[in-house]
Amino acid sequence: MKIKNVFSLMALAAFLFLIAGCGDGGGGGGGVVAPPLIDPNAAATVTATTSKTLALANDSDFVTVTADVTKNAGGPVADGTVVNFEVATGTATLSSATATTTGGKATVSVKHLPVAAPGINETITMTATAGIVTSAPVSAKFINVPASATVQLATTNAVSDIAALVFNLMPGNGATYNLGSMTAINEAAAAIEFDNVSQNQYSLLDPSLPTGFTTVAGKPILEFTFTINAAITALPVFGMQGTVTANHADTTSFNPALNTNDFIITTVFDTE
Repeated sequence: MKIKNVFSLMALAAFLFLIAGCGDGGGGGGGVVAPPLIDPNAAATVTATTSKTLALANDSDFVTVTADVTKNAGGPVADGTVVNFEVATGTATLSSATATTTGGKATVSVKHLPVAAPGINETITMTATAGIVTSAPVSAKFINVPASATVQLATTNAVSDIAALVFNLMPGNGATYNLGSMTAINEAAAAIEFDNVSQNQYSLLDPSLPTGFTTVAGKPILEFTFTINAAITALPVFGMQGTVTANHADTTSFNPALNTNDFIITTVFDTE
């Protein structure tokens, strides 16, 4: 009889302990929940980037997409980690749907057939996924072969009292300058333009002495138009080259002298 009572008391104690552990169903109870296991070598972040944002839609010109993958423990994931790439919107073609990492990076390329009429361009978006982690989408625009390009020149920072400016603007492959199309605009609108096409040299002279014109950072002061050869296989890239000569209204040179890094070139193609 005593043994039976002992077992009864033990059963009751176990029952009360169980009830105490469960709580009243609210407030989280008193049980201990083990944290989920996290693989320190699994992908934690995936960052996608593109080599350029504008390309020719000719099934040849391409954009390189790079995925940079880091792991939960920090640093790049192990070499050979599989990354899946996807064209989320648009009709471009990936060189491969998957790639493996080296030094935490995996790359593929993407190209586009000519855009069917009446369209002249298409913007596509792409993502990269490693494990259960997907990058934010990145985009690139593919355009049909353009017939012309408008090129604008601006200064990186505001520059005061420009009375004379001489520089070389190099056309990209397949681009031909339209003679006489150089136009001074905005703050430089009163200046006189001169072009020496044989040397790709252009000059600007401000007659409004005793002071020249003052630029606004990033705001164009000159505009040019170019004809684009229909046989191009990639979009032409324009750039300044060589020495920039700039003088104040009193004919003194800028100190420090202006150079190609002090200017911004923007290009807009007619099929954008």
